Amino acid sequence: MKLKVINNPINEAVEKKSDDLIAEFDEHYAKLIAAYPEQKGQRHFAFQSWIIQKVAGLQLCIAELEKRAES
Repeated sequence: MKLKVINNPINEAVEKKSDDLIAEFDEHYAKLIAAYPEQKGQRHFAFQSWIIQKVAGLQLCIAELEKRAES
C-alpha cells in the first residue's frame, strides 16, 4: 500500500529509488534461493544481511565524500 503524497521531484525520486531497491532485493533473493534452496522461507534473514551490506556501502561512500571535502 502506497501513501498518496503531493507530487514533487523529490517524492518521485524517493519512490522510484524505493521501487528499484525492492526489485534489486527480489532479484538477490531469487539468486540466493537458486543457489541455496534450503534458504527458501528465510526472506527476512536474507533481507537483513542484504540491507546491512547496503548500509555499509553508504557509510563507505560518506567516508569518501568526507575525505574529498577535507582536501
